Amino acid sequence: VGGGAAASRTAWAADLNLPLEEDVQRRLENRYKPTYLDIENQGGNCGGGKVAIVMVSEAFRGQTPLNRTRDVQALFAQDIDSGRIHAVSCKLKTPEEYQKLLEKENR
Repeated sequence: VGGGAAASRTAWAADLNLPLEEDVQRRLENRYKPTYLDIENQGGNCGGGKVAIVMVSEAFRGQTPLNRTRDVQALFAQDIDSGRIHAVSCKLKTPEEYQKLLEKENR
C-alpha cells in the first residue's frame, strides 16, 4: 500500500480524539522507535499540559542534545501553538548514553 514519508508524517500528526499522554506516546513511538520512553503530564489543572519526556532512541545518535530537543519540540509545535501543550521538557539519550547513566547511578 506504500505511503512513504507522507504516511509517516500522518503517524506523527496530533490526534485530538486521544488523551494527551496517549497521543504524545503514539507520536513519539512512531517517530523515534524508542527503546525506553517515559511521559508525564505535569500540567495539572491549568488547561494545557506540561509534558515531561524521558526517551532513549537510536535516532538521537550523531545529534547534539540541543538538536534532539529541537527535533522533539518541533513534533509538538502545532500542540504548543494551539495551547493543547504549554511546555515540553526533554531528557533525550542514545542507548549508550543511557547505559552510562544507569551504570553511574548504580555505583
